[in-house]
Amino acid sequence: QFLETAATRRPKTVGEEGAKGYEQIVSLGAGLDSTFFYLKSVGAAPRGGFFEVDLPAVVAAKTHAILRAPPLRAMLDLGEEGSGAGDGDGGRAGLKGKGYALVEADLRDPKAVEAALAGAGLDLSAPTLLLSECVIIYMPADLGTALIAWAAAAFTTAAFITYEQVHPHDAFGSTMVKNISARGCPLQAIMSFPDCAAQEGRYKEAGWTGCECITMSKLYDTYTPDDEKIRISRVEIFDEVEEWNLIQGHYCMVCATLDKQSTEFWKDFSPTRFAAPLGCLGVAKRDEAEQA
Repeated sequence: QFLETAATRRPKTVGEEGAKGYEQIVSLGAGLDSTFFYLKSVGAAPRGGFFEVDLPAVVAAKTHAILRAPPLRAMLDLGEEGSGAGDGDGGRAGLKGKGYALVEADLRDPKAVEAALAGAGLDLSAPTLLLSECVIIYMPADLGTALIAWAAAAFTTAAFITYEQVHPHDAFGSTMVKNISARGCPLQAIMSFPDCAAQEGRYKEAGWTGCECITMSKLYDTYTPDDEKIRISRVEIFDEVEEWNLIQGHYCMVCATLDKQSTEFWKDFSPTRFAAPLGCLGVAKRDEAEQA
């Protein structure tokens, strides 16, 4: 949806590839996620760049894995083995290739995050989609909110999509919290923001002008098209429906937006549209826009 909107509002013209002002994606606490490579493979990578941030150990491991995989190296247009690695300031771990940057920074330090991203070429004035998948919930509440507030202050036109746990107070939620904590990674912010209303309030108070939050069970049950449900049901026989509903009811999707230049870029941007098939990435429509 984000890529489709960006392509429609600013179609690509000859000679503009890689120019400033194009849509970009920032993944906070990216881990070993491979979304960039999927988007690249289907011709839908953001034209302004895909930026990933994580801790040094994670960045080093991911860099090593990418450099050892010829298909991934080819997607980044890297030359001889080792090129593109260690491009961060002060010899920091990292990787930079065509349309992609992997940098190290501690998310508890927003200034360090901004410096690392700026060094990789991030444009704070360009339309930006920030992603956080089960990351901020593991940070102390005040530090997570500081990261959210930094993004609201730093970017001009942006959306912040967060996927994480909610509802810790019922039987399932209490067990979920205990089990995760027993693994040494407690959900440090879940008691401060235990439900969708609290999540929406968090982002709005941090400076985001719009925010919606719904549980994943509602996203699926209410907003996923029937034909998509049928397609999914045919992929694999699934009989653990009750357990699945319990789990999905304890995860949420947050969609916060801001538009300081009143461009209405996010006018129709909503988590309720994310339930559509992967076609929502708008590859076909983007191609049409680029050829216009």
